[in-house]
Amino acid sequence: MASTTAPETPFRVVIVGAGLAGLAASHCLQRAGIDHVVLEKRTDIAPQLGASIAIFPNGARILHQIGCLRALEESCVPLNRWWSRGPDGKAIINSSFFNFVKENHGQDILLLERRQLLQTLYDYLPDKSRLRVGCEVKTIKQDKDGVEVILADGTVEKGDMVLGADGVRSPVRSMMWEHANKKTPGLITAEEKRK
Repeated sequence: MASTTAPETPFRVVIVGAGLAGLAASHCLQRAGIDHVVLEKRTDIAPQLGASIAIFPNGARILHQIGCLRALEESCVPLNRWWSRGPDGKAIINSSFFNFVKENHGQDILLLERRQLLQTLYDYLPDKSRLRVGCEVKTIKQDKDGVEVILADGTVEKGDMVLGADGVRSPVRSMMWEHANKKTPGLITAEEKRK
């Protein structure tokens, strides 16, 4: 029979990375009432890095659920046509793709700077105190009691799980591969690591 008493310590998630995935995860965990901390290596939440980003209707639904879609829509110019031109300036694509998406999905495609999306996700966080900047992860330890994320300054963040949201060259992923290969040698192949 399952226990009906509450656990002595609540479930806690340590999110590594405050990019799009990390900030969106923080929104969702806050809405669900799940304890967590977000650790970001950079000191700037919305650096002027990366290119523009397009938000399609499926992503817009998530942004609506976390409460920041309206602010993003108000700062974007609607896209109506897609033009591509050849080297001679002659149109090679003239499409009403954007209107088609809105007609069939009820939502415009939003095009904006990545920095603007990050700033808006941050601005709409209900509890910004869960986010810590300037936190470089040194290592992660796991045992039967949970995980410990050790930072470069010696600080230890304990939790029940780590959510790696630290980008395409993820140190968390590398650490998890190393952990997996210790438990099951050869599980993560060199070819898999190149993907």
